[in-house]
Amino acid sequence: MKKLATAILFLLLGLLIGSSWAVFKIDAGREDANIRQNGIWQYSPQRPPVPDDLQRCINARSGTPKLPYPDLLELTATTDTKGKPLNSNFDYLLTGDNFHARYWSYAMYGSDHSLIPNGGEITSLNMDNIKYTNTSLDNYKIIISKNKKHINWLPTGNAENMTVMLRLYDLDTNFYENINNMELPKIVKINGQ
Repeated sequence: MKKLATAILFLLLGLLIGSSWAVFKIDAGREDANIRQNGIWQYSPQRPPVPDDLQRCINARSGTPKLPYPDLLELTATTDTKGKPLNSNFDYLLTGDNFHARYWSYAMYGSDHSLIPNGGEITSLNMDNIKYTNTSLDNYKIIISKNKKHINWLPTGNAENMTVMLRLYDLDTNFYENINNMELPKIVKINGQ
């Protein structure tokens, strides 16, 4: 009886340690140690064309399937251009130029890596629904705010910590190969509570 209890205890302990290690590896994989930075934007330069089991688990946990490069490049910003964390108590102006990509979009994510609920039914701004600042369709301004705006509004809800996700699909090879030297969009705080 004592041996059975000891065996069950070791089995449960093994399951606990194994499960904890698996969750740790999946969460650590989401943080990806191979992160590069250009200004306020962070990105991971490489992703395997065919995901391994760990990458599949990371994708399942984040809810976001990952495409191989150059099919998709994801860039994230968690701070404004002065290095202050993005927070819904402030309004921000995001300015940028059009990308040489088949499709691109911006979306707001919370600290749980999910889209921020905002009540505005706006989940992203992209190359098709954004209003450009000139007729040549080469630059734009986006207002990041919890308060509704009439044009190019990216709602933040009431998130304390926010991430702007920029996704570039089927990106121009020159841009991808020289991303460290490319001018990327700016995020400037314009007011707040």
